[in-house]
Amino acid sequence: MPTSAPDILLVEDNPINRKVLLRQLLQLGYSAEFATNGQEALDMLAERNGRVDIILMDCQMPVLDGYAATREIRRQEQETNRPRVAIVAVTAHANVGDREKCLDAGMDDYLTKPVDMQLLGQTLERWLAIVASGANGNSSHSTSDRDSSSSSTMDIDIDADRLDEITGGDAEFQRELIETFVEDAAEKLVQIRQALQSRDATAVAGHAHTLKGASGNVGVTSIQVTAEKMEFAAKNGDLDAASQRMDELDRFLEGTRSFAAGLG
Repeated sequence: MPTSAPDILLVEDNPINRKVLLRQLLQLGYSAEFATNGQEALDMLAERNGRVDIILMDCQMPVLDGYAATREIRRQEQETNRPRVAIVAVTAHANVGDREKCLDAGMDDYLTKPVDMQLLGQTLERWLAIVASGANGNSSHSTSDRDSSSSSTMDIDIDADRLDEITGGDAEFQRELIETFVEDAAEKLVQIRQALQSRDATAVAGHAHTLKGASGNVGVTSIQVTAEKMEFAAKNGDLDAASQRMDELDRFLEGTRSFAAGLG
């Protein structure tokens, strides 16, 4: 259960879906305000001067849908230099193209209906930690993250279940896969450094997004979480916070390299 009271806004027009989600949030230890369409959400944000930690955004709504509302929120954030709020799509659409449509509109993550409560809790915990990290440049308090002050190369979080799932438990293939990931990730870190040096926030966010996806795919959770924080900071225009993640990524990559050496 969360130890603080984050500001959560649920944007959902269907009263049944809204009631279920609000109940799920309550069971997870959260409370939330709600809007019934995108325009109401924009009005509520204007009243609060954008001070919301996370928005759970339905996509198909009357008056103003979730895609248009998200694009307008991102426009206002850029225009007013307002901190970026995390926006998680909550939609009945489950196709890959639908997910990309949400991300292209400026949303940060994606949940499908009916919403699994455990996944909802994990998503909220992750993004609330990222928002806190992006706001102050410090390490997240997420329980899935590791102590960033440690110098141990084995201070990494590997999702062994995920790795076993995609390799069939074949240790030799696991080593080959992780070694390939390490090689690719090392190149990605070079690209991120170049983008940071040129102060190209869009490129930093793009490279971090790619690294986040690849690391999540092979179960290297430490790099996935850190890349996600970097992506969020870069999208928020905070390249100083993004650059602070480089040392963590370097250390986690070395830890992953050592992990691979012990396989097979």
